[in-house]
Amino acid sequence: MNKNLKSIIDVTDFLIKNDVSGAKEIINVHYPHKFISYDKKSDPPLKN
Repeated sequence: MNKNLKSIIDVTDFLIKNDVSGAKEIINVHYPHKFISYDKKSDPPLKN
């Protein structure tokens, strides 16, 4: 299985279980160059 697809599935699984910290940990491991913020007040709208 593609490594990126596996990480997306793992993150989705954590989010379905409402485990944001678990999802954030996987994202930080696979995509360390991305900054992940969960402060909804300061987050800009998602762009497609």
